[in-house]
Amino acid sequence: MTWNLNDLFNNNNKTCLILLNCPINNWDLFNRLWSTASLKICLDGGANRLLEASRKHSNPSNYLPDYIIGDFDSITEESRSFYNNDVTLIKDEDEYSTDYMKSFKLIPLDHSVVTFGGLSGRIDQTIHTLYYTRKEQVKRDLPICIVSENNVAISLSPGHHTIQLKTDTFGKCCGVLPIGTKSAKITTKGLKWDLGGPGLEETGFDSMISTSNHLDSETIEIETDEYIYFNVEFKNDFL
Repeated sequence: MTWNLNDLFNNNNKTCLILLNCPINNWDLFNRLWSTASLKICLDGGANRLLEASRKHSNPSNYLPDYIIGDFDSITEESRSFYNNDVTLIKDEDEYSTDYMKSFKLIPLDHSVVTFGGLSGRIDQTIHTLYYTRKEQVKRDLPICIVSENNVAISLSPGHHTIQLKTDTFGKCCGVLPIGTKSAKITTKGLKWDLGGPGLEETGFDSMISTSNHLDSETIEIETDEYIYFNVEFKNDFL
C-alpha cells in the first residue's frame, strides 16, 4: 500500500474528518484539516470542543459538521441547541460500541479518514483509538490517519508499504511500533536506523522497539509480517 501523508492537507472530495472529544489546542492545524475534508463528523462531546474553539478563533456558523453521533452523555444543551437546526444529530445508545466505532457507520468505504485527537488524553482511550483504527483499516483500501497536535500515526497491515512525506511538513522523529502484536519481523528503508539488519530482525515488547528513529528520506519503505503502527512528528515551524 502507498501512503502519501502530504495528502492530509490537499483538498480531497472523499476525505472524512472525525473530531474526538478532545481539546483543539492547535487551531491552525485543525483548520487545515477541516478545510480539506468533504465529510465532517463530531463524536458527542467533540461538538462542545468544536463550538468552543470556533467561537474563539472564527465564526462557529462556518464550522458546521455533517453529523454529530454518540450516546450524547457528553454534549451540552448549549451545543445541541446551536447545532440542532443545521446538523444531523444521531443518538446511538448502544453500550457495546464507543462513539468512535459508531462514527464509521457513516463513512463510505471510498473515503479516506482523518481522526483528530486520538493520540492524547487518557491512555485507555488512546489504546482504543489505535485498536479500532486497525480494525477499520483492514476493511478499507484508503488510509486512516490519526492526527494529534504534533504527530500522525497510521496502521500498517502485513505486507509492503511505501510512505511518502515532505520534510518541509514533517520533522525527523518517527517510530515503527508493534502495537497489538507480540512481535513482528520488520524491514525498513529510508530511516537513519533501518530495521532488518543483524540483531534487528524482530521487534516487539519482549525484544526491541524502534522509537525516536529519524527519517533519512522522503520515501520510507516498510515490510512487515504483522500489523504495526508507524508514526511521524510534524515539523515545528510547519505548525
